[in-house]
Amino acid sequence: MSQLTPKLALNNDQKTNVLTLVTNFLDQKAGIISLAKTNNNKYIAELAKLTEKLNAGLKTALTAQQFSKFLALKPKTNDPTNVLSQLFY
Repeated sequence: MSQLTPKLALNNDQKTNVLTLVTNFLDQKAGIISLAKTNNNKYIAELAKLTEKLNAGLKTALTAQQFSKFLALKPKTNDPTNVLSQLFY
């Protein structure tokens, strides 16, 4: 949230909604992460579902311009040192 709030200019209501959406996404992602090593195809499919759910929630919580900015924040590669990578990879 420390990166999303200033980059997306979130208001207080949006901060609360986005925090809930991101927290739920990361909790659910943690529940499937073991599949990445045991069944990568299933992991990719499950991650796609979670990402779709996150994006649907963000589309309602953010303005269209903010959502576009969010998508533009996607790192080019999965960089473990970039916290935003966790939302995209």
